[in-house]
Amino acid sequence: SLWTESTLDELPQIVSGELMIPVAPPQGFELLAVGYRTNAGLGQDQTWVQLTYGDGVEQAFFLFREKHQTPNSGLPQNLMDPMEEDVVRSLPVGPWSVLDGRAGGRDVVAAGRVTEADLLLMLQSSLD
Repeated sequence: SLWTESTLDELPQIVSGELMIPVAPPQGFELLAVGYRTNAGLGQDQTWVQLTYGDGVEQAFFLFREKHQTPNSGLPQNLMDPMEEDVVRSLPVGPWSVLDGRAGGRDVVAAGRVTEADLLLMLQSSLD
């Protein structure tokens, strides 16, 4: 498998910075699996976390990448690189809804056979 299985309790030792754990998954869904994958990035390793939720029939996925540790990180958000702005796009893919972009200063992806509103709520609940 490309993803290494883990638990929510182990993630703080694997991922730097605050975790983005949704507290409002889609109605009837519960956390089924936690995994992570570290890719060698441009000069630094980048770890993605994948949270898999399910309701017994369908699954929804929430992925986030650990925050980049940059020398600018002490600057106010409006003085940082404009490419670092929080922007999330919604893409319907057949019966699936997909959110892709940046939120809370991190790359995020949410996907599932649920409504766009379900995914937006899941994303928003991970930022609180």
